[in-house]
Amino acid sequence: MLIIAAGMQKSGTVWFFNLINDLLISAGFDNARDIRDKYNLDKILGYRSCEVGKISPEVLERLLEPHRVGHRYVIKTHFPPSNEIIEAMKNGDIQVLYIYRDLRAVALSAYEYGKEMRARGIIKPFGWIFTIDLGILYARKLANTWQQWCEIGDIFMCRYEDLMDDAIGQLSSIANYLTLNVSSKQIESIVEAHSRASIEKNERLKAQFHFNIGDPQRFRQVLNKRQLMFADLILGRYLHDMGYAS
Repeated sequence: MLIIAAGMQKSGTVWFFNLINDLLISAGFDNARDIRDKYNLDKILGYRSCEVGKISPEVLERLLEPHRVGHRYVIKTHFPPSNEIIEAMKNGDIQVLYIYRDLRAVALSAYEYGKEMRARGIIKPFGWIFTIDLGILYARKLANTWQQWCEIGDIFMCRYEDLMDDAIGQLSSIANYLTLNVSSKQIESIVEAHSRASIEKNERLKAQFHFNIGDPQRFRQVLNKRQLMFADLILGRYLHDMGYAS
């Protein structure tokens, strides 16, 4: 089985991937990084989070090769679903989990991370977001991808805020969705290993996880009245469908 940990940028997707990867390992399945090495997928799956870009039919076929010989592993993507992915889900070859976040917090995080990137002389992927308004327009693009995944159905939808508030409960639900045989103690150990306190002690992991401040409601203090009104205009219907208050 190929597990796709899809998600919205600036919504804890690296954290999400690592939690799921460790969950699979604890249940006796494969470490995604080992699968990448064994099947020569390093040109397809980038970074430590085994991130894949647009999944073409050829790329999907390569990613399914380990599954066809009995492996079960997870990959990460920010891209929308393709027709081939949807068909593979119907055939029982793929399971998908998707993490998302309040779009106003995404816009703020992308804007602030863009400032950091420009200071280092980097433009892509967020350095071009010079204003909060650009961040809001960027968040609308991400919302369209969220909607495409939602329309498929039969995927595990996870709100970043819920994972922050109750990681153990959310990871337990994920284990049930993936039908993994793991104990509550194993889940607690995974959550602890990937807690903010643990990551802050490790500079390599801290850089990998891109933690900013992590306060889900901070946008209400940072964005001014006009920016909040613009966000409601551009993102309002998506926020409503996601279950966020205006």
